[in-house]
Amino acid sequence: AIKIQEKIKRTNADTPQGRRMEFRIGINLGDVIEEEDRIYGDGVNIAARVEGLAAGGGIAISGTVYEHIKEKLSLGYHYLGEQDVKNIPEPVRVYRLLTDPADAGKLIGEEKTKSNKLLWAAAAAFVLIILGLCTITIKNYYFRPSFEPASAEKMAFPLPDKPSIAVLPFDNMSGDPEDEYIADGITEDIITAISKIDAMFVIARNSTFTYKGTPVKIKQVSEEFGVQYVLEGSIQRSGDRLRVTAQLIDALTGRHLWADRYDRKLKDLFDFKDEITKEVITELHVEITDGEQAQLFSKETDSFEAWLHNSKGVTYLDDWTKRENNVRARAQFEKAVKIDPNFASAWTGSAITHMIDAMLGWTDNPAESFRQFFELNQKAISLDPFSPVAHNALGRVYMQQGQFEKAIAEGEKAISLEPNNSMFHADLSRIMQAVGRSEEAVELVKKAMRLSPVYDVTYLQLMGNYLHCAGRYEEAITAYEQVIGRHKMTGEFSPLWPHLGLTASYLELGQTDSAQQHYKKALALDHNIAFFAWAKVALRYKDKDFERLKSRFEPLRIMHADTDIKTKQYVHEGSPAFIFEYPEGSKDLPLTGPEQIIRMQTPKEVEFYASSIDIPEGMKLKDVGTKVYLPLLKEYGVGTHFDLISNDLITLKDGTKAYKTTINWLLQDGRTWITTLVVSAYKEDKYVFLDIHTAGDPEEVAWIVESLRFE
Repeated sequence: AIKIQEKIKRTNADTPQGRRMEFRIGINLGDVIEEEDRIYGDGVNIAARVEGLAAGGGIAISGTVYEHIKEKLSLGYHYLGEQDVKNIPEPVRVYRLLTDPADAGKLIGEEKTKSNKLLWAAAAAFVLIILGLCTITIKNYYFRPSFEPASAEKMAFPLPDKPSIAVLPFDNMSGDPEDEYIADGITEDIITAISKIDAMFVIARNSTFTYKGTPVKIKQVSEEFGVQYVLEGSIQRSGDRLRVTAQLIDALTGRHLWADRYDRKLKDLFDFKDEITKEVITELHVEITDGEQAQLFSKETDSFEAWLHNSKGVTYLDDWTKRENNVRARAQFEKAVKIDPNFASAWTGSAITHMIDAMLGWTDNPAESFRQFFELNQKAISLDPFSPVAHNALGRVYMQQGQFEKAIAEGEKAISLEPNNSMFHADLSRIMQAVGRSEEAVELVKKAMRLSPVYDVTYLQLMGNYLHCAGRYEEAITAYEQVIGRHKMTGEFSPLWPHLGLTASYLELGQTDSAQQHYKKALALDHNIAFFAWAKVALRYKDKDFERLKSRFEPLRIMHADTDIKTKQYVHEGSPAFIFEYPEGSKDLPLTGPEQIIRMQTPKEVEFYASSIDIPEGMKLKDVGTKVYLPLLKEYGVGTHFDLISNDLITLKDGTKAYKTTINWLLQDGRTWITTLVVSAYKEDKYVFLDIHTAGDPEEVAWIVESLRFE
């Protein structure tokens, strides 16, 4: 059985006549490919798939294939004339194969064609001359720049060494605000798809959407983002039909590379999104791997309604700092998975809303919110193991829980799956900083800023922190000053943190006067700021480095001495009666257990507690902090890596013997080391303990627990 296959594939090469096609001919004898050759030429002339076209059955081939194989096989051929072929504008010459050995070498039905060969050759030569003249005319008129090209010299950033593109938000031409979600969803999906291609450079959605609803010149987009290509488009909905237009533009030449219009039913939306993506990849000559292709064109849902609810959820999460948006987003994601339970992205979105609740304190039960996150996110990964968003979210939660190796693995997995995602790079930078890999954190946040040139000012603050931790203090100062400059221009972000960063960086450089200036400005913004707490959390100070910072800070202590803090007294009138002091302005917090008498937070956001419990039989005072309090602290699940530092006998001001216990541990956020001080004493068959938790210098607040005395 002989089967001749014609297969057409676009290549990245160009011929003098324009884009060329690769045309493979496979000659199959049974299951064995005996020969496979490639020929090249203009796509219109050779792009004919005519297998099975011949009347009366049998195998048919195009004229192009006939010319290629006629001398190579012992077959006969019956010329069937020119035939109309689907998707080919001009008729195609067709030959039926004659497999009878008696017909070998015969050609039936083409004598007339051969007799006119010279006439056709002359006509073809004349046509080529005319086409050449037309080509010059068309090139000079139709393909001249349609707008002022962008200038590579004026780019805000150097052009990447790979095809670079910005996808502008598609315009909603329908007039119905509800259709904004369709326009945004299509844009989001195209950006997400091409962001998965490592051989491309794609500007993040957060930056391109700053142009939403604003007329903008392609030249401006190119120069502000530092990209060569721009994709723009529009949508118009009418009933159950959707018209989508799209065009790809080379900003450096001012020319349109490709444009198309799709007018189909809404249910076909997923198909033309893929078609637009394919055209971009083809026009930019991008080679993609098999794995990238599988991810690019995998369909998560067949339901337009589910997709639309998911798009609405994503839009609400754009401003995730508002609690009501988190609630609305979750409702949309839940509607999406109810319609299509196999929609992985919607499950991930729902999981992220629970993560946000836990991280921002929008839930009374963070542990339950994290449990729901893991459950929903695992559901998403089971449906789509290659979901970059799911893996990135998992990395963030692992960092929050102090599981840094897992956090790094998930963060790197997310970036490998979607290399052009700005947020993924920023999130991984935080994890690297948490484990002391500051130089890597610097490079990651730089990449995040390049992928999203209209970046949030917090990226600059992170850059300052990372540079400081890497010992690059002069560069850190520059970053912090840029944060303050952004605040002066736009009002975004409090200048408090950059002033504290400048204080620390100048202290490390030994420039005490400059450090004092910025610390004074920080105090003017918040007189209760805890500098050392901030330094421990944001700049990772500990051990010898922390002691060095404290010594260099001494000249600044007089500006904010603890003796200046106004205090109030708390008097417990029950049994036993006791008193302690606390800073004026502290606020009450809800109690977390039956043994607690009071729970408060200082203006410096330091929490402290007082508790009274019956003394268990056989319990010794020295065991209160180590055998009672430490296990209790672990049981609450507030953190990890608990270390008992000291447990010393002291005498309170009223002569009562007590024990002062010091415990260090890592908060659940995976970044903040807490020092807990506990003073415990026996009185009237009860033991009383006063505990305080600080991320800063314990000596700044130790006086609270040391002020405990009994009446």
